[in-house]
Parts: sequence; C-alpha cells; structure tokens
Amino acid sequence: PLAWVGRWVLAVRGCEKPVLAAINGPAAGAGFGLALACDLRLVAEGATLTAGYVRRGLSPDAGVTYFLPRLVGASRAADIIYTGRDVDAAEAERIGLAH
Repeated sequence: PLAWVGRWVLAVRGCEKPVLAAINGPAAGAGFGLALACDLRLVAEGATLTAGYVRRGLSPDAGVTYFLPRLVGASRAADIIYTGRDVDAAEAERIGLAH
C-alpha cells in the first residue's frame, strides 16, 4: 500500500489546476517532496530546502528521487541528496529549484 505522503504527492501531481508551494521556512523530508511535486515553488528569503534523509541513515521518499533530478539535473540532485545539506533560497532560485 502507498504511504500517506505518496498519496498526497500523487494528488498534487494529479491536480488539474496549478499547485504552488509557498515556502517560508524549512522544507525537509516529506515536506521537501511535496514542494517538489508542485508546479511552482515560491521561497521566502530565509527558507531552506533539504532532503536530509542521509543524516538519519534513510533513503528519500515522497517523490524526491523522481522530481529533484528533473528540476535541477542528476548531478546536482545527487549532491543535494547524498550530502543532506540545506539549500538556501538564493541557491534554490539560482539552480531552478524555486522562484
């Protein structure tokens, strides 16, 4: 069975209208995945985005490994996922992850 967050991600992607993520703080883990599933991600100056799973010894879920490489490229996605580092708003905008 699909986990609850998987159902939410599929609902966001299946929506017939544009879905915007307004990120005004940390978007981590499943919140990061949900933001990636949206059509646009608007970030506040102090916002951060992170997969962070590696810091807990886990692999990403919530569509992170599907959406992130499609948004920023395979190499940059690998860097973000494998290091578990935070991406600040300025970098997110620069790499095309947010607007």
